[in-house]
Amino acid sequence: MPRGAKCRFVGFYPPFVNFRPEGSGYTHRETVIVKVEEMEAIRLKDFLKLEQEECARKMQVSRPTFQRVLGEARGKIADALLNGKEIRIEGGDFCIGNGYCWRHGKRLDTVVDCSMRSFLDELQSKPDGEVNTMKDIIAVCSTGEQADSRVDERFGRCPYVAIWNRETGFQQAISNNNMDMGHGAGTGTAQIVLSQQSGVVLTNKIGPKAFAVLKRAGVEIYQCTNEMTAGEAVSQYAAGALPRLEAANN
Repeated sequence: MPRGAKCRFVGFYPPFVNFRPEGSGYTHRETVIVKVEEMEAIRLKDFLKLEQEECARKMQVSRPTFQRVLGEARGKIADALLNGKEIRIEGGDFCIGNGYCWRHGKRLDTVVDCSMRSFLDELQSKPDGEVNTMKDIIAVCSTGEQADSRVDERFGRCPYVAIWNRETGFQQAISNNNMDMGHGAGTGTAQIVLSQQSGVVLTNKIGPKAFAVLKRAGVEIYQCTNEMTAGEAVSQYAAGALPRLEAANN
């Protein structure tokens, strides 16, 4: 029995899914279906102008697979534009990171290949608080790559996750590829935090799903304002001046 297509990771679910031509000679004849992962390939390569290797990495596929998906998308769109066909974006083999698979129409089971699902399953299998995190590693929701960039008010959709060590200071700022996701941005950002073994998060607002994931892992969450820089937020935390969040606030 042939194996089904691997789910492709999609960072943005298009809010507009129907496009219809206008003109005196237009009569509805045919609709071209563009899959969601095909539109993602167009977005990454043709809109964001990323290199093909980076596009493939973001979609968690090989370069040949990405090239094939991109070619199919471009061919469909060319057909619609040249022959006056309606475009509808729907379906496909994709995951937006929150464990729900559109191909199967349900939450992913353990046999489906999806990095986010593996992450959530691994987290669920551990007792509360028994994830390998360290309280001296601090994650700050940041608007930029620098230590003096301001705090971003959103956890799931912050442009960067700045990582600090209480002893040695600023370490790095990790680009948050989840910020444009239609769903599951908070869970995806929580995965970044836990991948760095951060035991403390500083943010202004955080949603219930991300809060639940981090709390299960034993991460402490503190509230800071977006008027602070990331460095100032870390200093305020070290001084015990930031309130600890005991529930989601967004």
